[in-house]
Amino acid sequence: MAQAPRAPTAVALLALPLAVSLLFPGMARAEATRDRLWREDLGTFATQLRAVHPKPFAHVAEARFDSALHALEARVPDLSDAGVCVGVMRLAAMLEDGHTLALPTSRAMGFGQVIPVRLAAFDDGLAVVAAAPAYARYAGARVVRIGAVTAEEALRRAREISSGDNEMTRLDRAPFFLTMPRVL
Repeated sequence: MAQAPRAPTAVALLALPLAVSLLFPGMARAEATRDRLWREDLGTFATQLRAVHPKPFAHVAEARFDSALHALEARVPDLSDAGVCVGVMRLAAMLEDGHTLALPTSRAMGFGQVIPVRLAAFDDGLAVVAAAPAYARYAGARVVRIGAVTAEEALRRAREISSGDNEMTRLDRAPFFLTMPRVL
């Protein structure tokens, strides 16, 4: 009497990760190296902040900053490089110091792409106050949405990553980040 063939599903599921790791060992190593390097960079950021800044925790509890730093370190594998950079911007903004900021400038990470308009926040909302010649027709227009979120929500998120001594400084700086698709 012949036996029914065994379902190879479990064996295949176990063999697939092994085959991938044997065929592409550099992929896992590259991801681990990337994550390690980002964590080293985050550690250096925190160390240098403490060494150079005269009063880094004048406006935020050191434990709160460290908790946010460790949370970002833990999320590194799940974030794009641009996402980690935005996380560093958020850490710098937590300090509430207009002279301590992280600006995304890496063209390799896509931060060189900027929508050629200047936005400003007003009491009645966000507006285009200047634009490159090709976008001049938008000057004076009110911004209603940015991507899938309202302009108000986008501005709130941008304020979270904008360094400033006070709300007016953050409100002045935040609209610039709304013109950077990689930050959004």
